[in-house]
Amino acid sequence: MITALRTFRYWPYLRFVFLLALALTAVTFPFEFRSRYEASTVAPTQQYFQEMLRIRNLFGYGNQSDVIFVRFDIAESNRLAEWAHSITGMPIYVGSSPFYYLANETETSLLNSAVYVGQTNNLKVHKLFGEPLILSMLLSLPTAVDLLNSTRVAPGLAISRTSQAQALALLPFAKALGDGSPLPLAPGINLNGLNWTGWQLYLAKGGTNNATLDLPGPGFSLTLVHGTYFVRLYQIFQTSLSIPAEDFVAIHVWSSTSKMIMIGLSSQTDPILPGGTTNEYALYSFNVRPGWQYLLLDLTNPGTVMGTFSSSSIAQVIFYLDQDNVNDRVMSDNAYAIGPA
Repeated sequence: MITALRTFRYWPYLRFVFLLALALTAVTFPFEFRSRYEASTVAPTQQYFQEMLRIRNLFGYGNQSDVIFVRFDIAESNRLAEWAHSITGMPIYVGSSPFYYLANETETSLLNSAVYVGQTNNLKVHKLFGEPLILSMLLSLPTAVDLLNSTRVAPGLAISRTSQAQALALLPFAKALGDGSPLPLAPGINLNGLNWTGWQLYLAKGGTNNATLDLPGPGFSLTLVHGTYFVRLYQIFQTSLSIPAEDFVAIHVWSSTSKMIMIGLSSQTDPILPGGTTNEYALYSFNVRPGWQYLLLDLTNPGTVMGTFSSSSIAQVIFYLDQDNVNDRVMSDNAYAIGPA
């Protein structure tokens, strides 16, 4: 009897707490659902939009005989895959490499992504694995390896008809390129170690960092701390490197934390300022993550080009390590030129 009276006495407070919890759930659940499952209401940039329209015009709206590959790195944050499907009406494969689709293999590392799971299930339900794969320079960001056994159908657009057996043979190489492990030999691929040595450190007053450099052999180890300098790590080759334009450069890098890095390749043999600074270069930007990874430099599609740059005459490579104010240790043990055999 006493317990019942106490419960009745506190019932208004309990009812208030219950209603407050119910209201909070009603407010937060729609936002959580929308953030995970609803396509972004923000339209893609005009450049992406024009590319999707171009694919639709070339292959026909609703074409189910070809599949568009959208690189996971650019699809996850802006729902680009859903927009591509809506605009073209065509099936989409979202992944880190086209060879998973071509080999009909599951990307286990992406199973926690609703975008990957949804698009992959759609392909399986409609039995679309095995169809030719469309590779767009804008939507797919294909490397030279991705373009093996492909046919160019328009500028910046190709179709891969790699067989499942060929894709299975290339998949270990693609996996290693994605997870930063040692690169195995693969059929149809030239893998040439560049063995970069002779790195130099340049510190210029006016920045927010400082650094110390260790050269343990091939490659480098650099520790970055807070300071008052701009940090450049550079190398000027005694003989300029000549790398075919259809190849790409993969730099094997380890980082202790997440950090921004820019890398420049220059065709200018004489720096205009200390630290390898030139006015003829191709510039690439990366967000590195903790652990080993490959930074891929597409020689035909750099982020920025200043002056005259040619991959047939690479005189310098420059690491810009002061793009953020993050303490870090960065290492590299090798770099490779990778292309078709």
